[in-house]
Amino acid sequence: MVLDADGGGETMACVDTTLAVELSTAIELRRATVPSPPFKGLMERASLDADSIVRFRANDTIWRPEDVPDRILVIATGWAYRFHRLQEGSRQVLRFLIPGDVTPITTVVGDDEPLGFGVRAVTDLTAYSLEASRFRKLMFSSPKQRDALLHELCEQIRDLENRVTDLGLRSSPSRVARLLLDIEARLSARGLSVGHSFRFPVRQEDFARALGLTPVHANRTLVQMRRKGCIEYRRGVMTLLDMPALERLASEVTVTFAR
Repeated sequence: MVLDADGGGETMACVDTTLAVELSTAIELRRATVPSPPFKGLMERASLDADSIVRFRANDTIWRPEDVPDRILVIATGWAYRFHRLQEGSRQVLRFLIPGDVTPITTVVGDDEPLGFGVRAVTDLTAYSLEASRFRKLMFSSPKQRDALLHELCEQIRDLENRVTDLGLRSSPSRVARLLLDIEARLSARGLSVGHSFRFPVRQEDFARALGLTPVHANRTLVQMRRKGCIEYRRGVMTLLDMPALERLASEVTVTFAR
């Protein structure tokens, strides 16, 4: 994502292109001092119980809306996003998926209907693949694991509700701030953000799709935030410089309705 005044640039994705880097990253994630609260220990269990390791290239479609998956993927390295596709082909990005995320999470609870949404790789991606029935047994093997799954489902519902509110009531700066804060919090919980700095390989077009903005508008908003000292983006790394300012911006509601 190139922060330029014209808004014409796209991200130069930081992609792990060698198997050695992929495995090193996966090991680093499993050793993270602050594992993901919803699925603590899941990465290590998945690496031991997985039937296979699958790899996707950037921009590959991992799941299609009409798919009825019988397998679960646990992302080890790389990013993806969940999306809705309209009939004319446009996509609304629903959620960015990061290392440690499970996809499709609806299959975990035994849903055998078509997904209704798709999943697409943002970068080269490596994931542990498990049969859905085997993964469900893993997740329901203890009350703690079961409660963790329910917690994650509730968090994702809450996140979607927040995105709807953002699209309906918040300004573009507020939407950008909220999304960046949300992503940083998720990465931090998994030991993948240090000092509010994290790798951010999202293309400008996909970032805009998640916000309900045009790529030019999204980019101009990022440029303004950079000039105000709120953020910095350099060589594929996003740094949230002024957290209090971003939090204030994220809480603003600017749309009002006539009574």
